This record gives sequence, C-alpha cells and structure tokens, in this order.
Amino acid sequence: MTKPEMTFVNPAVAVEAAGRLGSIGAELVNRWAELEGRITALHAASPWGGDEVGTMFSENYLPPEEDKGASGVVKGIGSLANALKELGPQVILAVQGSVATDEEAGNSMRPA
Repeated sequence: MTKPEMTFVNPAVAVEAAGRLGSIGAELVNRWAELEGRITALHAASPWGGDEVGTMFSENYLPPEEDKGASGVVKGIGSLANALKELGPQVILAVQGSVATDEEAGNSMRPA
C-alpha cells in the first residue's frame, strides 16, 4: 500500500481509460456538430418573430459578439467537446512519459 503522500497509477488501466475518454470526446464532437447544425437552423428561422419584441429578443439572445448570449453557449460547448477529444491522447502521452521517466530513474539507481 502506498503512503498518503504517494501516488500510484496502473499505467495499463490509465492508458485504456484515456483511450476511452478520447473516443467519448470524438463522439461528443460528432454529436455536437449535428446538434449545432439544428440549433443554427432554428435560430435562422427566427421563431421569436420579426416584430419589435422579437427583434429585441433576437438582439439580446443572439448578439453580434460570438462569445455572448446563445452563440457563446454554442461556441463554449463546441470548445469543451474538442478539449475532451484531445484530452485522451494527452493523458496517454503523459502516462507513457511518466513510465519512461520512472524506468530511467530506476535504471540509473541500479548498481552497474
């Protein structure tokens, strides 16, 4: 058993889980692209109407700034999906690097 100040990671399990995380992220990217297309089409139809109230709603709901209102939410979810997709491979590289470093450190401490 490890001490509380020590961390132990099973590299094989971590790499497998990171691979699944990358796959889940890729699936989320694909599904989000479909939903984003549907949302964009709904927004383009201006379901809130073109009268004064509808125009005011649209200006606040879909402001011209890409990171504000509903557009900001859509952009943010897309960014989150891409980050999850990229995280899996990054975790795999980190685990592999940690294992390699541990092996090098262990080899350097063995008597010649």
